[in-house]
Amino acid sequence: MSAEINVAAVFALKAMWRSDTYMSKLLPLEGKLRAIEAAKAGATPTEAMYFGQGYRLPTGWQWSDVARHRARYGTASHLVPVRQASGVVGWGVPIIEGKFLQRPRDIFGNILWPEGTAQ
Repeated sequence: MSAEINVAAVFALKAMWRSDTYMSKLLPLEGKLRAIEAAKAGATPTEAMYFGQGYRLPTGWQWSDVARHRARYGTASHLVPVRQASGVVGWGVPIIEGKFLQRPRDIFGNILWPEGTAQ
């Protein structure tokens, strides 16, 4: 991914947190910092939000691997690689402590970057 895309993801996250109290309160400062670092490393805003909420890439994966696999197989933008049994990696919405992680939303609760739009 190019540096412009990473910068755009960071700006998108910061703008979302400034404009939406719910999304801002969803992540404590530590989570926001983790999300920004993930965005700088190549994560999309949705992936970065998951990362800020506690999601971690499977061992040995980088954000560039996620982007490459997503492009090659046309995987939906709200799905991320999740480690399964016996080293297999599946794609899904991460669940932590029994709850699905939240995708970025606007102040009206609409999901930002719905399927089919570039992040």
